[in-house]
Amino acid sequence: MTTDSGADQGEGLLDRVRQLCGQAADRLPAGPAALVRQAAGSLGEPLRLAFVGRVSSGKSTLVNGYLGRLLAPTDEGECTKVVTSFRFGPADRAQACLHDGSVLPVPLDPGGTLPSKLDVEVDEIRSIEVELSLEVLRDTTIIDTPGLNSVHDENSSRTHDELGISARGNDARGNDARGIDPESRSAAATADAVLFVLNATAHDDERMVLREFRGVSLGLHAAPSNAVGLLTKADEVTMDDDPWAAAVGLAARQSRQLGRDVATVLPVIGLLAETAEARFTESDAAAIRGLAALGQQDREVMLLSAQYFTGFDSAVDPASRERLYTMLRPHGLRRLLAAADEGASGPAMVEALRQCSGMAAVRAEIDRRFRARAVALKAAKALAAMAAAVSSAEVDHSTRAWATGAIDDLGLDPVMHGLEELRALSLVSSGAALLPRAQLDEAARVLAETRTDRRLGLPGAGRDALLAAAHQGVQRWTAIANTAISPRARDVARVITRSLDLECDRLGGEQP
Repeated sequence: MTTDSGADQGEGLLDRVRQLCGQAADRLPAGPAALVRQAAGSLGEPLRLAFVGRVSSGKSTLVNGYLGRLLAPTDEGECTKVVTSFRFGPADRAQACLHDGSVLPVPLDPGGTLPSKLDVEVDEIRSIEVELSLEVLRDTTIIDTPGLNSVHDENSSRTHDELGISARGNDARGNDARGIDPESRSAAATADAVLFVLNATAHDDERMVLREFRGVSLGLHAAPSNAVGLLTKADEVTMDDDPWAAAVGLAARQSRQLGRDVATVLPVIGLLAETAEARFTESDAAAIRGLAALGQQDREVMLLSAQYFTGFDSAVDPASRERLYTMLRPHGLRRLLAAADEGASGPAMVEALRQCSGMAAVRAEIDRRFRARAVALKAAKALAAMAAAVSSAEVDHSTRAWATGAIDDLGLDPVMHGLEELRALSLVSSGAALLPRAQLDEAARVLAETRTDRRLGLPGAGRDALLAAAHQGVQRWTAIANTAISPRARDVARVITRSLDLECDRLGGEQP
């Protein structure tokens, strides 16, 4: 029994949301009606996933690593100052969408990367749209945003605008604060989910952006369901030879600190992901093998700094070593030198980089949190936009009451329970739900998995065994919901009870 929970009901929910949006638009004044129609029009699009973070946080490097191609420029060129969307298309092409409504082609560089220079002033560009025949983009559109709090304030503003957030002065500490004006709130965010790129310290203005994004994108479910933090330079959190353990610990602390704003924080080394997927060549592998021939002491001296690495006397030429250091930094170099000691081939070195980059965990998190629940995320976003539209002062009371009731009814759809599962999973992964370890492990499995047999801990089991396990789970978690000391633990237990109740329904109701 390997059914995907709620998959058969997803399209039906989206049809109901479209129908409600159409009915609402027919009853609303022109302005709010246009916003509701826009929200309905996005329901059929692929999941929109935005990479957001501060300048030089590593967003574009992560995008390249995720897509497996050197597409997003990582320098300070003009394309880095514009919101760029990567979507699936039959052929590779790019275009600049201008504020005046016109469109200009953007030729890709010979290597397929967006150019650093554009043929039009950046201020005239609303966004850049790139179509690529990449399988990863078939059901997901990736949005690469300019940096928050850029030295060029207009670049930061473009990111806030893309998320439905606009400037609103400074906070009490004098940091650049961002709020959401009524127009942006009505239009809501264009992204369905966000990967928020963090460095070692999370700043107050970053928390503010996350909270404002959550408000406009999932107003009906104000919880960190659709935002995941990425500690993107995990190899730089400590000077130890193996910084990964320290990065895992720091990510866990950030998960607890940002528990109200992100579902979880994952460590990742974007540079190694980009290098593995798009840069590393057989010539690089040969250079690694040449350096591995040096003694261990010489290798450690070389890794003290970039200057030592490129200047050390070696048969590998300085240009090749400079390239290796730029792509790998000390942590990646140590990993590949160790792999070379064991006779690793070029492809094996690439696989070693993939494993130590953390990108596989990021992909898995995107799949289970966002792709598996894309219908619920999209429906919630459209309903939030509709709720904002009917709250306008120009909407009469009877229309507002009708729309509010209809939105509440749709919010009870079983598919929408997926958002409650994500919210509860955030409480579990952040440590906010105080439960025994065994119950935490079961809670994480039930809330994270979407296949019936996996969430019940019985991969490949038949219907009768799954139905019995679901009934037992309902009884067990109902008792936890009634007896747990922690309010958040009781909250999690209630959500899991509902999840298992729904599984009983899908499996056929009463236990035979």
